[in-house]
Amino acid sequence: MGVLGAALLTSGCSYVKGFYGGKAQTQTATTAATVLYAPERHYAADISAARAYVSAQLPASQRMALLDVRDATEYRMGHPEGAFHVPYPRIYRQCQPHPSGAEQAQIRSDDGSECRYGVVPGSEVRMSAADFWQAVVDVLPYKDAPIAVLCRNAACAAEAANLLARPDLSVDPKLAGQGYRSVYVIKEGFVGAPMVATDVQTGRVLSTEKKAQAFKQSSGKTQLYAQPSVPVDADNDGKITQADWSGWRNFLGLPYVMSLQPSLLSEAAQPYYEKP
Repeated sequence: MGVLGAALLTSGCSYVKGFYGGKAQTQTATTAATVLYAPERHYAADISAARAYVSAQLPASQRMALLDVRDATEYRMGHPEGAFHVPYPRIYRQCQPHPSGAEQAQIRSDDGSECRYGVVPGSEVRMSAADFWQAVVDVLPYKDAPIAVLCRNAACAAEAANLLARPDLSVDPKLAGQGYRSVYVIKEGFVGAPMVATDVQTGRVLSTEKKAQAFKQSSGKTQLYAQPSVPVDADNDGKITQADWSGWRNFLGLPYVMSLQPSLLSEAAQPYYEKP
C-alpha cells in the first residue's frame, strides 16, 4: 500500500482524485472502510512548500495566507510562522503513557502526529465540516485571497481545501458559489513522506523487487498491488530517517516556530494545546 496509504488509514483523511492520480478505491482498516480517493478535486492546485513559504512573505496585499489543519499537538510542536491554526478533521487525541509509567518519557513522535504506545480509546476529538467552514470564514473572510492549506502529508489538506472551495457539497447546499476561489494544497506537507528513487529516463519509481506484491483487504473482495520502493538517502548520512522525508520541516528545511500566537490559534483547540 505504501507509506501514504497507511498514513491515511490512521489519519481518517481521504485522498483527492488528481492529487496523486488514480481512480476511486477503498481500503478496509479494521471494520471501517476508508476512502483513499475522493471523487474529484475542487481546489485550485497543488503547490510546493517553497512556493507557499515565499508567497507568505509578500506584502500584505499580495500575501498568501497559510492555514494549518493539523491537530493541536502537532501545531504546538512546530508550524510555519504566521500560519493560522484551524484543525480538521482531528482536533486532538490522547496518547497512551509509557508502559513503565515513566512520566517524562516521550509518548509522541517529534512532530506530535504519532502516538508511540498507541492512542487512548475514545479520546479523539474531531471538528465537523460545518464548524471548520465557519472557523475559517471567521479568520479569513475574503474569499478571493489566496490560501495555502498545510497538514502532515497533504491528505487532510486536500480534503480541507476541497471543502473550502465547494462548501455546498459537504456543509450546506445553500453555500453554492460562496467557496474560496484561490485555495492551494502544500503538496509535501509539514512532515512529508519518504522520498523514493526514480528512473531518470522513464520517471518510474524504482522497486527492490521485480514482481509486485498483493495486499488483500479483510473483506476479501479487493486486492491492491504495490512494489517496495527504493528510499532516497537525501542527506547522504548512510541511513534513512525522517530528515530524508519530503516535508516542510524535514528535507526542505523551511523555517518553523513553536511559539503560540493567540491571534492565530483555534478557539475549538484551546483546551488541548497544552495537553500531553
